[in-house]
Amino acid sequence: MYCLNFYNVYIFNNLKRKLFNSQILKRGISDVCESKIITLTKSKEYDKFKIYRNNIYNNIYENQILHGVKVHNVDSKGYGEIALYVTRKHSLFFLKYFLLIPEEQVNIKVLQINKKKEKISFQVLCKTKKSKYEITPQCEHFSKCGGCMFQHIDYNFEKQLKRNLLISLCEKYNINILYSNQNYLQDDHNFVTLNEKKEQDLIEISQIKSEYINDNINNEDQDDSENANIMEERYLNNNNYKKLHNIYQKEKNNEEKRNIYYAKLYNFIYSNDYNYRNKSSINFCVTDHLSIGFYKKNSYEICDINNCYIHDKYIQDIYTQIKNEIKEHFIKNNIYIFNKINNNGYLKSVDIKISDYNKEKQILINFIGYTLTNTQTKKNLITIANNLALKNPMIKGVLYNEQKNKLKQNKKEILLYGQNHIYHSYNKYIYKLGANTFFQPNQYLNQYIIRIISKIIEKYKINSSNTCLYDLFCGIGFYSIPLANLFDHVISIDYSIDNIKSLEENINLNKIKNIRCIQMDLFNQHNLKQINLHIRRYIVNTVKEKKIDLYDKIKEYIRLTFIQTNNENILVENIQKIQSPYSTLPRYIYEQLNNFNTNTFKENNDNIITKDIFKNPNVHNDEYINNNNNNDMEYSNDNDMIKFKQNEFVMPSPDLIIVNPPRKGCGKVFRRWIRGLCCKHIIYVSCNVHSQFKDISHLINLGDN
Repeated sequence: MYCLNFYNVYIFNNLKRKLFNSQILKRGISDVCESKIITLTKSKEYDKFKIYRNNIYNNIYENQILHGVKVHNVDSKGYGEIALYVTRKHSLFFLKYFLLIPEEQVNIKVLQINKKKEKISFQVLCKTKKSKYEITPQCEHFSKCGGCMFQHIDYNFEKQLKRNLLISLCEKYNINILYSNQNYLQDDHNFVTLNEKKEQDLIEISQIKSEYINDNINNEDQDDSENANIMEERYLNNNNYKKLHNIYQKEKNNEEKRNIYYAKLYNFIYSNDYNYRNKSSINFCVTDHLSIGFYKKNSYEICDINNCYIHDKYIQDIYTQIKNEIKEHFIKNNIYIFNKINNNGYLKSVDIKISDYNKEKQILINFIGYTLTNTQTKKNLITIANNLALKNPMIKGVLYNEQKNKLKQNKKEILLYGQNHIYHSYNKYIYKLGANTFFQPNQYLNQYIIRIISKIIEKYKINSSNTCLYDLFCGIGFYSIPLANLFDHVISIDYSIDNIKSLEENINLNKIKNIRCIQMDLFNQHNLKQINLHIRRYIVNTVKEKKIDLYDKIKEYIRLTFIQTNNENILVENIQKIQSPYSTLPRYIYEQLNNFNTNTFKENNDNIITKDIFKNPNVHNDEYINNNNNNDMEYSNDNDMIKFKQNEFVMPSPDLIIVNPPRKGCGKVFRRWIRGLCCKHIIYVSCNVHSQFKDISHLINLGDN
């Protein structure tokens, strides 16, 4: 009887453990992770890094099970971060497991230790403690689908995690910040410095090293330093050299005198956590069965879903109708879905866009695939389009784009039903949206971005007379069109032909005349040099026509080009001067500006451009200017005046630059080109915070504070 009861208790505990740990399987946690061995014997790189006391171990070996390992953070991709420290070898390990939550505790097994490659593999076995921030996801496919990352975390805690991510990036790139609990659109901000909360479970690496590192290592370091001091004294005595102690003191004093700049971090503006996307891309695939849905996490396999909670509710209705139509015609062999195994079929995916036009919902459906083989396949797609339009009157058009390559602009568009565009209205402005044009998926936040930009322009008084706005990677002009009435000139540049065509139509719809559209690849160095040439022509024409009211602005641009730098950035700034349109102006321009300063405004001596600029070979090179001006201008022998061609294309210097690059951010050449424009105000809009902070740090190092 005793044995039977013991057996029943064993079965109950085993079942309880399996039910408790079923959350690991239900959430689909990736259970294997590989980490590099970071040795911290003499390194001080991670001394300020804090680690949980539960995650400190004396030693690790293969097949060892680590109990109660605590998760301390979540990265931007939804991976839970774990830090382990081994005291005997003074090694640090960073582990990442998908969908783990801070303050959870798990058991980890050491699978393999590869000393040659200095890597160790770990595996999550089970969860021993549940986090208080964990919630049940609404989507049943959350653990498999790659469309969402934070549905298992409380939304308020998710906001806190995103704020902590920005703070950690500021610390990574040495950006001092002041924080406000109110968003930028609110008034009466109270900025405070962020003080780290002291947790009893956290301990710094430096404190661990001081407790566990042997005294022999410290003694060896002391002996080495003493021997170095003895050798230095002998060398100075034998060679009649004197050690200047004041140099180090001067450097310290100079560092103290440097101004400390603070970046202001405002509270976030959030949209709804569900049903906020106005665009959805749905994929089709056939392997052993038909799959319609989204890609899985880090995979090209498709997760077949019936309901998505993040796109708009009207898109969900259209998605259900499309899925039923595709399945029905697929069974009848009327359409052929793309098969990745044998590369057969033509239909790959479908894009659904929704917009608000005068309180009316408009939907555009765009099927994407390869070239249609015959007319019968086109008729079958037309039948599907007509069936969808009959079921839902909000559908204004159904298209089919033949994909010839990976670039969206190289597609042949076939109209299946209705029109090939829809309209979107914001305030008094109208936008025309095509199938291949870019539009922000979260319209709620997009409207707030325009309000924030307008407030920045008003606060810093950027919209004065003779001002110019550069909207780079402009898309269909969602920022250019509403801001056009605040500037005299607006230059909108994008690499997509479809975006530029839509922007030109939107300009005509809204009857705006001061926007100039340019289709150009801004990552091409040759194109950036062409823009510099157009800016240079504008400055020369301004001085030639004697527009005195613009002289002060031109002088300020030239002064910012030749800013003083410390010794570490001299090489960088010399390279930057070559790429700036203000550093290669003809001598005649500098002389005219100097004469204007000395004859008219003698009181403003600080703004005078000195003649030392012309004596410096790094600043001005006559041969370089003459070689680059043969096609643009001619010099007369009398007074070195310049004769320009008539009706030439020029671009004003920017007073404000709005940058909205792709996820990869700005390249090295593009960043230096922006620095060469010497614009005081730059607004950086990005969907990838990591590339954004990387670009901002480089711009700061180049001189843009």
